[in-house]
Amino acid sequence: MIAKILTILFFAALWINVEAQTPKLEVTIINEEFLPISKNDFLILAQEIFQYECKRMNFRKDIHLTVEIKDLAKDIRGFILPHSTSDSIFLSKDSIKAKDHLPGIFAHELGHLIYFKLLDSFFCNGNTYWGEGFASWAAGKYYLQWQGYQNYDSALKEIVSSNRFYDIKNIYDEMIRPAKQRDVIYVEWASFIDFLIEKYGFEKISSINNSFAQVTKALSLKDSVLMEVTNFDNIDEDIKRLGLKYDDIALKVMSS
Repeated sequence: MIAKILTILFFAALWINVEAQTPKLEVTIINEEFLPISKNDFLILAQEIFQYECKRMNFRKDIHLTVEIKDLAKDIRGFILPHSTSDSIFLSKDSIKAKDHLPGIFAHELGHLIYFKLLDSFFCNGNTYWGEGFASWAAGKYYLQWQGYQNYDSALKEIVSSNRFYDIKNIYDEMIRPAKQRDVIYVEWASFIDFLIEKYGFEKISSINNSFAQVTKALSLKDSVLMEVTNFDNIDEDIKRLGLKYDDIALKVMSS
């Protein structure tokens, strides 16, 4: 009998510990009538995305979030407003009219918010695309699915084969941001960051917080195109070559 009670107490304590470690998201919606799905479905989706991104970024804090859907300036799909007690995400009502756009856009903005809380910084002082790339990486499958890709490898293959590829070094130098091309650029950056994280781990990459001089220096040492895929008859070999180029840059970033 005592053994049974001890077993019950053990599993109860284990459950309480798991519950304590699971971050919670509380959401308040303003202008919910603009949602392309029901309020309940959105709340379920928000929780799903939140737990997914918390796991990707090892984030364990609760978030009290206000999501406001409203008219925003042209080409602005959303933005965040962090606060010590309650955070806000603003979504463009026009951008989320199509329900298949909502997960990717919301996940991207939530990625910005969680990354901000991890680093206590917007991480965009020197290059917008590093911060946007991290938000897109955090959004992971939701961002890729929204853009019509299964994974980063297939995304890069499609981007290059359709002649939409942008040399990341030139993007970095020129700081161009054409709205119609931004998702291609964001996917490229997310792919680059994904490689760095897989190679060195999230903690090490995220600890570069605001050290844009390191990244700029690393990229400036590279004369050729950062990412280049040429032979689509054997995509696996192309991705390996792409990885070598990534690795060359990554080593410079980590050693600078």
